[in-house]
Amino acid sequence: MLRICPEEASIKPKGLGFIWLRYTDREGMIKPMEKHLLKVEVENGKLVGLGSANSYVKGNYTDHTVKTYYGEALAVVRADGSGAVRVTAASREQKKSVEIPLWNADQCDGHA
Repeated sequence: MLRICPEEASIKPKGLGFIWLRYTDREGMIKPMEKHLLKVEVENGKLVGLGSANSYVKGNYTDHTVKTYYGEALAVVRADGSGAVRVTAASREQKKSVEIPLWNADQCDGHA
């Protein structure tokens, strides 16, 4: 199954977020033989990079499509500050989304 896994629980307005796109089994173990072409879309932000560990790829890291390598790829997004960032990844077989809320400094025990 396709999973979308943000590295952080929230993202700062105008900040970067790193989102893993992974194929796993039901227990979360990565399935390295899963090779799929994914299309990534971002709402309330911009896709600034998309790629995998494969060093031999056609295209570039600003495209909205990527082929997973050993079951994984990574998307880098920049929040535009207008609201929670929604990242959607779709293959021919599956479509998944995740919403990453904006980081709020007021929620941090008085620390800026």
